Amino acid sequence: VVTDTTYKPAQEGWSRPEFGKAQEAYYHWTVFPSEVTRSDAALRMERLKNYLPQMDTRLAKLTTPEAIESVKIMMEEQEKLQRPNHYRSVLDWVKGLQEAAVEGCSWPAPFEEQSVEDKMAFRVNALMTGRVQGSTHLDFHQAENIVDFLTEPSREALRATMDQRSDPAYYQISQFNRRLVEAGVTSKHMIGLVWEGQYTDDLDIHVTTPNGNVIDFDNTKGDGCQLDFDANVNQGEANPAENVSVIPG
Repeated sequence: VVTDTTYKPAQEGWSRPEFGKAQEAYYHWTVFPSEVTRSDAALRMERLKNYLPQMDTRLAKLTTPEAIESVKIMMEEQEKLQRPNHYRSVLDWVKGLQEAAVEGCSWPAPFEEQSVEDKMAFRVNALMTGRVQGSTHLDFHQAENIVDFLTEPSREALRATMDQRSDPAYYQISQFNRRLVEAGVTSKHMIGLVWEGQYTDDLDIHVTTPNGNVIDFDNTKGDGCQLDFDANVNQGEANPAENVSVIPG
């Protein structure tokens, strides 16, 4: 990613005065790129760059010859699902990655067998395609399900598992559990709230403690209780969820 500010002009001036030495003028060169990355692409990469160190295991699993054949079966079975559109985007994204592994690298191969240069280009390609929301790559996260589906023993078992995972109740619980892990929540006593991402309303949890303190977005801690995470504060989220850790009593 190269932007207008990637290469800063070198400082003009003279060397630091030292006893017995004459000052010398700086001699330097400055890079003036002939092209820069589109501003929207540069912004996208800046928001998603934290994914780069954690992508390899999933990309490796998705680009094996066996995974390519399994994804073809998933796409064939898609229209038979109870919610056929649920996986459409992520399957298209995974298929695009698999095609890139076969055709787009200097030496076509599964991700794990690619050169260092091809692996970096592959990671960037993965981040620059697919659905994103702010600093979250939605298809990368949903592809965790695709990895799980690779081991299903039959088409019937595959459809059953895909239907179960796409059920709104199961899906919301799964996303809620992921948020708990991300926030480092360890409490055994919680009050949680989840709702479908199609609704962008800013719902909020309000918990009144026995001492009369109200725990909410304005007062996040008190009496051993804590608001762990809030949702839809500034904009709608794909999987809105909120949680307050509480204590018995």
